[in-house]
Amino acid sequence: MVGRLWSLALIASFPIPVACDAALPDASGLVVATSEPDAPAEDAPAEPKDAAPPDAPKPAPKVAKPEEKKPAVVPAQVVGSSARAAKAAPCETCRGDGQATEQRQGPARETVPGVRMPGKVNVEVRCKKCNGTGLSHATRLANEMKDFARQLARVNDSDDRWSAASEKVLENLRDLTKFGASAWSGLNNNKLRTMISQNKDPIGEVVFFVGRVGSDDVVAAPEGGMALRSVTISVGGRSAVLERPLVMDAEVDQTVLCGGVITRRAAEGGGFVIYIDRGYVVRFDGPANDLNGDR
Repeated sequence: MVGRLWSLALIASFPIPVACDAALPDASGLVVATSEPDAPAEDAPAEPKDAAPPDAPKPAPKVAKPEEKKPAVVPAQVVGSSARAAKAAPCETCRGDGQATEQRQGPARETVPGVRMPGKVNVEVRCKKCNGTGLSHATRLANEMKDFARQLARVNDSDDRWSAASEKVLENLRDLTKFGASAWSGLNNNKLRTMISQNKDPIGEVVFFVGRVGSDDVVAAPEGGMALRSVTISVGGRSAVLERPLVMDAEVDQTVLCGGVITRRAAEGGGFVIYIDRGYVVRFDGPANDLNGDR
């Protein structure tokens, strides 16, 4: 017994390391905390806000690139484009004849002895696709006519080959006029009259139309330049002026097929007049056509 008490006394004489936050029993046997309660955590100091970033450099203003001048068109290209327009002109259904074949019921016929069957006959009728004009109403024709006008406006007419090429172009344009003024005026004239009168400036538009030659003059160019040919066309109470037409085969008071690229529009005489530079003017052969007010 004495040995046991001695052991306990010896153990008690050595300090026992205790964690600061450990709980120990007191004399009464209750467990008490040996460290102070945790203090409430203080708010972390707010980090200083970064200063506003400097304004980003403004992009350099866009500068329009100078328009590249397209190379001149060689005469052979204009001949080719006019030939494609002539090829696209005939109606796809009647092939330019204005007549189509329709199969209708005919008199009965005896196929075998004693048996009669309804007969059928082919009848020539007006082509419904082109209304008997023979002229195509397809988009292809309009596209080819516009392509030809663009090529003509850019052709190098100082090229020695242009004189012979212009004769071939005229032949192709004459093929177009064989369909008659009425067919052509019904194709695009209403659109042209609207284009002349509308608020939107039609500069750069490519047109083809039927009209009557009102005047054919040589006028002095501004700033002492070379004199130029100016042909005025009457189109249903409105006017178009073709300056320096490169293909010209018409006289005053003749009905013509003409067109080109619109270069400007001016207010004259209480209305608008469009100007076309380096276009074409070709007369219609044969008797006068009903132009539906386009004279």
